[in-house]
Amino acid sequence: MLVPDNSSIVVVAVVVVDVVLLKAKEKKSIGEKAERRSLLLPILILKQTDQNRPRLGSSSGQRLCRWPAPSNDEKPLLKRSSSTYIRSRNDHFPLGIDKRFGRFSSCQLCRSTISCSARHYRHVVLSFSSTQAPLVMQCYSGRKKHVFNKGNLYYRVLLLDEDANALYVGAMNSFYKLNMNDINSTLLRDKFGEFELKPTTEALALCSVRTRDQELKCQNHVKLVIKRSDGTLYLCSTNALNPTISILDSTTLHVHETGSSGAAICPSDPDDFGAAVWIEHGNPGKIPSIYSATATDYTGANRVIYRPPLLNERGDMMHPYMSTAHTDSKWLKEPNFVAAFDVGDGYVYYFFRELAVEYMSCGTVIYSRVGRICKSDTGGRNLLKQTWTSFFKARLNCSISGEFPFYFNEIQDVYKVSGSNQETLFYATFSTGENGFSGSAICVYTLSEIKAVFDSSPYKGQVSPLHVWQALPSTETPTPRPGQCVRDSKTLSDTTLHFVKTHTLMDRAVSHQNNKFRSPEGPLFYRKDVILQKLVVDIVVGEDSSYPVIYAASNNGKLFKIVSWHDAHSYVQANVVAVYKLRHEEPVHAMQILPGQYLYIAQDVEVSQIELPQCHLYKSCILCAQDPYCAWHSIRQQCHRYRTSYRDEWIKISSADPLKPSCVEATRRFTRLLYPGDSISLTCHQKIPNSAEERLDAIWMFNNRTLDLSDSKFLLTVENGLVIVNITKDYSGLYECVQQKNKLVSYQIFVDDKNCQKPHSIQEFNAVYREWCREFQEYKLTMSRWKKWYEQNLQCSDSSDRRRLAQDHELKSNRLVQVHR
Repeated sequence: MLVPDNSSIVVVAVVVVDVVLLKAKEKKSIGEKAERRSLLLPILILKQTDQNRPRLGSSSGQRLCRWPAPSNDEKPLLKRSSSTYIRSRNDHFPLGIDKRFGRFSSCQLCRSTISCSARHYRHVVLSFSSTQAPLVMQCYSGRKKHVFNKGNLYYRVLLLDEDANALYVGAMNSFYKLNMNDINSTLLRDKFGEFELKPTTEALALCSVRTRDQELKCQNHVKLVIKRSDGTLYLCSTNALNPTISILDSTTLHVHETGSSGAAICPSDPDDFGAAVWIEHGNPGKIPSIYSATATDYTGANRVIYRPPLLNERGDMMHPYMSTAHTDSKWLKEPNFVAAFDVGDGYVYYFFRELAVEYMSCGTVIYSRVGRICKSDTGGRNLLKQTWTSFFKARLNCSISGEFPFYFNEIQDVYKVSGSNQETLFYATFSTGENGFSGSAICVYTLSEIKAVFDSSPYKGQVSPLHVWQALPSTETPTPRPGQCVRDSKTLSDTTLHFVKTHTLMDRAVSHQNNKFRSPEGPLFYRKDVILQKLVVDIVVGEDSSYPVIYAASNNGKLFKIVSWHDAHSYVQANVVAVYKLRHEEPVHAMQILPGQYLYIAQDVEVSQIELPQCHLYKSCILCAQDPYCAWHSIRQQCHRYRTSYRDEWIKISSADPLKPSCVEATRRFTRLLYPGDSISLTCHQKIPNSAEERLDAIWMFNNRTLDLSDSKFLLTVENGLVIVNITKDYSGLYECVQQKNKLVSYQIFVDDKNCQKPHSIQEFNAVYREWCREFQEYKLTMSRWKKWYEQNLQCSDSSDRRRLAQDHELKSNRLVQVHR
């Protein structure tokens, strides 16, 4: 889970201290020559809680964990110049730290409770900065902790119902109704509901014979939840490899009916995929129905696009079931269905991936497809009985353009949105195959482009099984054009039906938006070594434009926040504004979004609720103003949630150039006073690169010149922060962090070499320390006397002279404190 805002803040600091390191082999005495070095020590400030477990907290009740020794293959914490790495020699703090916790090898910052376990040797790699940037691989800190967890129940289905203020959660043997504003709220009956779904005795008996994995598969996993117009919930669950349908009241979760077969409506296997959509209008006889796409039995061998028999109110069958052709590889070849949509144009659209039959002569490869069928389809009269006469499919092209395009072939998820011009858009995430290079991409498709392919593209076919697949001549296409919706499909000629049976594939692929406009940009977003499995989109309306914000979740618990817009050439551009790390490094199985407010994430172990605006995490103007949810206050130098009422002092995203907001006058400026021998860490919160190939490393400038990193005084952190060690007067001046000509932060460093000289020997250090101790003891004695006098004279409230005298003494005392600090 993410670090909650109502918990105390984790303080990640860097302490730069001068310590004496003695060479163990030489065993030199204190008086002899010793090796003096500056160490950078990362510190976690924790708060002691029950059961002696350290919890993220404030500095009150401090308890400090020892830092684990680095393994040989761990990434170094500091990089010096660009190749030499620095690390502290000691794995513990020489600072008198509480050691009752002993040494622990696993500090997991992305947990509400830090676990200290010797069994898991995991390290938290921190850049050495006073305020760690929370944008790259850091915990996603929400304003309030929202987690729902009733045990490891395989939470894999979510349904958001804004009208009922409810989030429905499908799990193993259980179904829940949660408050969408606070999924933690489980005490109020009207906000929380639970329905138990145990597998039937008959199904359990069969399941024990069908599978060896009885612990997982011989349970009742909810795989489909749909709310119908009559206010009831339509559930389909695996029921120990024998799917069943349950109809529940959406308010009370009381059962209306249960026990009917869910075969071909949802998968039998909890790890299998399927897609379904409930359609109220446009069906034969105006009868509402489910349209599904999944396996027909527990073996998964036969997969179809299916509509169950249509029954009237009395239960009489008006139309028999409909499905794709069974065991015909030209229709479907081992498909995995991802999503299904009703867009109101008379068709149902299905997104899936399958083995490409047109490529079989060259090998085995998976292609992504979009298919469609007519809702009014009732099959043919003699040929294609109870089989779709309108089913056709086309390849989805998500590729990096070039002389030899690189294709992302395996679609993982699809999210439908309505664009600003009422154009329906489909955002889809794709991945590469399991072998070789791994990566993911996000491509955007328009409904108009999909329709254009189905309505005008040539069909693809083979002259014989020995011939390659190629486009058919237009002369071989029947009239009217196959695939169009007709009033009665049973009137179609046998010629048309035979053509449909043997030619379901379109020759032209559906191009994504950038490819359609011949953009050199390629997909909206792509990144190697990441498998994006789920995504949702929120449309944020700004003053000058609308910005789609994409949340894409990976298979290892990472969440990418991506902002999209159209540039001056109508190409779709994108910028990664944050990468968050979830509590559990496990796949995300489902996501739902409440526009402008919350994101809901389902993993096997829990359901999380996250606030969409995370403006408090941004520490620089350039990062804040790239997020459409946020705006930067140029006077307060803070990032807040954007409001339309904000005035000129607020800097926000601009459609002219979202990557370069007008932050020139909003550069954060700091002044630091140091003494010779001091060390300091300068942080720089920089923009996140959109791809692994993109290099956006910030550059440090010293007095308007590029900093010479070969100087031994300078160290770079892994987040491109700058550490200056053992500073001297010559290093006074202006330090600026610049990225793509944007000044992110500036530091004016002053080194005072007159008032404080650094000791050069142990004797000098001890002399200075004794002098400081005497002064501090004298100060404490003076302070004690003054407090006693002050308390006695404060009672004389009628004497203005005494009150003024007391104020003067207090002012002098404060000055004395500042001097001794």
